[in-house]
Amino acid sequence: MNNGIIMIRGIALFICTECKKVFWAPDVEYDAMVYSVPMPCERCGSIRTMPMEQDPFHSDKLNPNKPLEKQLCYYSIYESIWKRIGRPDIDGTADEQYRTGMMFLNGEAWSMRNSKVAFYWFMKAAKRGHAQAQYQVGAMLDRMRYRYKYDKYLEEPPFCCTSYAEGTVYQWISKAVGQGLPEAMCYLGNMYRIGNSVEKDFEKAFEWHQKAIVSGCVESEYALGCMYEQGEGVQPDLHEAVRWYKEAAKHGYVKAQLHLGRLYESTGKERDYQEAFVFYQQAAQQKPAEAWQRLASLYEAGKGMEQDFLKAWECYLNAWKAGSEKAYKEAKRLLDEGLAHPEVSALKEWYRKCIAQGHREMWYDLGKLYEEGKEGERNLEEAFQCYGIAARTAHVAEAQYALGCMYEQGEGTQPDLQKAVRWYEEAAKQGHVKAQAACRRLKE
Repeated sequence: MNNGIIMIRGIALFICTECKKVFWAPDVEYDAMVYSVPMPCERCGSIRTMPMEQDPFHSDKLNPNKPLEKQLCYYSIYESIWKRIGRPDIDGTADEQYRTGMMFLNGEAWSMRNSKVAFYWFMKAAKRGHAQAQYQVGAMLDRMRYRYKYDKYLEEPPFCCTSYAEGTVYQWISKAVGQGLPEAMCYLGNMYRIGNSVEKDFEKAFEWHQKAIVSGCVESEYALGCMYEQGEGVQPDLHEAVRWYKEAAKHGYVKAQLHLGRLYESTGKERDYQEAFVFYQQAAQQKPAEAWQRLASLYEAGKGMEQDFLKAWECYLNAWKAGSEKAYKEAKRLLDEGLAHPEVSALKEWYRKCIAQGHREMWYDLGKLYEEGKEGERNLEEAFQCYGIAARTAHVAEAQYALGCMYEQGEGTQPDLQKAVRWYEEAAKQGHVKAQAACRRLKE
């Protein structure tokens, strides 16, 4: 049932028919099926689950002395559904169990992400000696410990049954290290570096990162650079730090590329804007917002290359697409100050994308394009509509003033002095100087 059409209808209360766990999960309809797709049990991973009747079958109303199938509706129907869906192979190999865990961790199984079920399958594989599963168990235990902020994290789901969470972060990571897993060596190095679950020890951290590098771990190359730069366990040595950063950057590690860019942009005698530009460009290939923003600032200031406000604007747009709201403000600033002059078609496209993402104030900017008629005929009717939306929904003072002008002069609409005064007054309340003057003029 992995190839059909899936629709999420909401949240439902499910019960596992094997371990009797009651849990909330998405209520999924599959291929117009009336009944909910069974969600994997967050305790035992079983797919033999079914939604509970909300009234009266709540978890506190279950009768332990009465067979479960006698308490729940549609049991026989769900028996047939279980057979059609199948279930992960509990008796499969450790590698199959690990892959099942990764499917749930990445949201590949029934299109649902479920870290609790993922942990269950990782633990099963880890107990059978699977190195990557042991690493995942240790890392997930570590994340959960910081998430709950207290030592009794094993009492929280998905670790409410301690038999599912045997061992500590250090023990599971060490087991993976013992099998030569590079990412586990790096993780152990970071644990010693920051004192996470072990006593802080820079020498051991340095040693484990070196071993991880020999095994091909790029992240440890970057970590070694940080240790040389900060003087952690070694004498501070910026040149040696840069050498390791470059090794990591060469292997595509984006944190190293960004860090090198910042170093070359800001560090005394080492300052080299052109080198910074190169590393920011490398990082930008992986589309992080910070890289595009820093490229934009170099173009805007003309550092390392000729000053180019249009390219700066384009870089800010790329940073905004990568999720930076700060970049949105910077891109708009370049336009408002008249520094960047992109093509009207590019502007309209950007304005509409901004509007679609909730920036309703952009209706005013779109209206200005229609009113000014750059690279085309003026369209006062469209401008009037855009100003109206910006004035009513985003309360943009400039749009309110523009709306007043259009009502007064009869541009894009029928003349109406009463409505003109009303919109001037709205803009005047927000301190718009021209609107205040227009109010006084019309009232006199």
